[in-house]
Amino acid sequence: METFSTIIGAIIIILIIAAFITLVKFPKQILIDAPAGFLKFEVERLISLMTIITLPFWLPVLILDRLSKFGLFHHKFFKFFYKYPKTDKRELPEVEYDIEGKIPVEFDKFDSYFISTLKDSKRVLKSIESNLANVDKESPEIKVNFKSGHSIVKVTGISLYDFHLLIQCLDNDFKRSKNVGFAYSEGISFMGVSDHKTLNNIIGHTSYKSKYAFNLVNGQKDYLCLNQSIQIESKYDLAFLNDLIDSN
Repeated sequence: METFSTIIGAIIIILIIAAFITLVKFPKQILIDAPAGFLKFEVERLISLMTIITLPFWLPVLILDRLSKFGLFHHKFFKFFYKYPKTDKRELPEVEYDIEGKIPVEFDKFDSYFISTLKDSKRVLKSIESNLANVDKESPEIKVNFKSGHSIVKVTGISLYDFHLLIQCLDNDFKRSKNVGFAYSEGISFMGVSDHKTLNNIIGHTSYKSKYAFNLVNGQKDYLCLNQSIQIESKYDLAFLNDLIDSN
């Protein structure tokens, strides 16, 4: 009996030591990440339950809002309840779109703009400046403005690759905002957004109504890869973007 008690006591001591070592080695995961993950799961369950219970009240309002295009549910008050699409890169497939054609781009002849629905223009500017520092650019010219509910940052002196990379960086930094890149020249203009269905692709369309994809993995290139089958989910068109930046 004493031997059994000794063995049990030894096992308990070993478990306590192992738990202490684990806590010392992974304090953030145990003390912060695990409780936060559990709390987030419970909050999401509560929100889902409340959504189901209140369905008869808010569903007719939502339908009327969508039909009237009033935009009530786009108000920041309701954004807490939104289910944003997952953008975890580990869950996205690495896909490179087929190339149906190419449009050469001399990007030094373009004015490039980065537009975000985030109203804090200083945060947008800081994001672009910090990401430009990572690509080691030589003092690009940057101007910031705010117009019609959009932060607008004009950047000159960057490459075509940097332009598309900054679009992805903005989307990573401000996931709850709509972020778009707009490149303008006298001959052709184009816009680009992050492709939330694949990894490391920026998709968009040109003023010639050609759809394109720009894969960031392939590195520097001076052309747009055309593919008319690309599905672009963006509320922005070139005419709106051109009017938006017209006063800058």
